[in-house]
Amino acid sequence: MGYTIGLPLIKLSVDGKEGKHTGDLHKVIFEALEERQGRDQDIDHSRSYLNINLGRVKNGELTDDFTDMYSKGEDLEEYCLNRLKNDRITITPKNKKPYQRKLKKNSVMLLNMVIKPSWEFMDTMTEVERIEFLKTSYLAFAEYVGEDNIKAAVIHMEEKNPHLHLFWEPNVNGQLYCDAVVTSKYLRNFGKDIPKYLRQHGYEMIDDCESYKSEEELALMSKKDRAAYKKERKEKRKHYGQDSRTYKSRMERDKKQLAEDIEGLIAEREQAEYELTTVNLKVRIKNKEAAKIKIEAQEEADGIKAAAQAQANEIIAAAQAQKERLKDEANEYYSDRIKSAKDDNDKLKAENEDLRAEITKNQGICDKLAEMTSIYEQFKQNYQVDDMTEVERMRNYMSGMPLKTGKTVLERYDELVKNQKEEAKSTINKFKGLVSVVSSRPQKQSDDEYSR
Repeated sequence: MGYTIGLPLIKLSVDGKEGKHTGDLHKVIFEALEERQGRDQDIDHSRSYLNINLGRVKNGELTDDFTDMYSKGEDLEEYCLNRLKNDRITITPKNKKPYQRKLKKNSVMLLNMVIKPSWEFMDTMTEVERIEFLKTSYLAFAEYVGEDNIKAAVIHMEEKNPHLHLFWEPNVNGQLYCDAVVTSKYLRNFGKDIPKYLRQHGYEMIDDCESYKSEEELALMSKKDRAAYKKERKEKRKHYGQDSRTYKSRMERDKKQLAEDIEGLIAEREQAEYELTTVNLKVRIKNKEAAKIKIEAQEEADGIKAAAQAQANEIIAAAQAQKERLKDEANEYYSDRIKSAKDDNDKLKAENEDLRAEITKNQGICDKLAEMTSIYEQFKQNYQVDDMTEVERMRNYMSGMPLKTGKTVLERYDELVKNQKEEAKSTINKFKGLVSVVSSRPQKQSDDEYSR
């Protein structure tokens, strides 16, 4: 958002009455030019020497040429009265022949415009920069209204806010004809072209002036917006045509009301700041409480975590101890089993040795029996003895041979054969039992384990 400049326009005539957009020629020019005859209390006459009269603009450049330019009100008034007395204007009625007539006393002799930048904008510049801005505004104005039509241009520096007064003639083909010059379109373009020129010359912060909307623009508005716009314009018209004293008085009232509004806003802001401070204090307290709760919660969580870790460590230690105990018990159990198996193995080895000795012993007996059988077979072959006859005869012979024990040789022979058979049978059964025990042992227990 930029700044706007005021462009109030007043039509001046010799017997002009002060009203909306109209003013008395004598009063206005004598107040604006060197005479500075006015009731405006803001004028510091001790600074009037600082006012600057501007020369004519030629080809878009400001010059020191004051030809047909006026710095005094009496000179400009004399020029206007002479023209009022001597000039004639051409009137062209509809469907009638044109004719000429003298100017009337209520004819608009001059147009007066004040280029009034806002104080907020002027306060951003030095005094030299303010003067330069007003001179640039003068060049924009001259381009719009015509360089030759300007009769006076003066910068007022003795008031609170520097501004530029401009006076020019509403000429049409060399004749004064205000109604043909000042139209609503003319005023709308005025409020756009002057700011546009200023923006093109380095003052980008200047916005277009507010102006009346055209009939075409009004037609595009909604009924509600059009009614609101007309009401706003009607309210603003109440202040049109006021003299500077009335205008400034109203501005002072508005300024005072604005100051009161500002004081109220300041009080509201202070109250809001107090409430905000209170809220911030409460927030800080709540933040501290929240931080404390967070710390306590963290400590409690750490405690729970430590307790859980300790309990887990105890469980792990107990499980490890249980594992070691079971391992020891298993080692002890399997050690006993291995020892017992080894003892059994040693016992079986001993029994095996005994069996082997017994077998060797029985083998000797069997060898003797075989030897006796062989002798017997040789005997039968040599002597061709009938088996059954000789056997019976031998048995009869042996049965008649007594021994010291009281038994016959035959009885002792039968007893030895019986005992030998029983011993052989017993030895075979023991050997079978040993083989059964060895085959029933676990596969993992190898002979190497037993040997160890």
